Amino acid sequence: MNGNKFQDLYAEVEPGIVVAILNPEFIKSHERKGFALKVDECTQIAVLGTAEHFGFCSAELENGKKCKQVINMYEIPLSKTILNT
Repeated sequence: MNGNKFQDLYAEVEPGIVVAILNPEFIKSHERKGFALKVDECTQIAVLGTAEHFGFCSAELENGKKCKQVINMYEIPLSKTILNT
């Protein structure tokens, strides 16, 4: 899907939203090794809901920046990387 179709239709999609990609075309990735998924219509992407325990680590790194690792908030509010340091 090209242009702004996806951006316009799914502007509300944010981290933690669970989506299904229906009948995508598998194509060779131009940016990385492996493959990419291609859809032609907005109807090939369905929003299913939210990941209830999705979150980001709340720790501050040594350089003063916030940790950006995705975590399971049900288990613990900090990433395993932070806990192991």
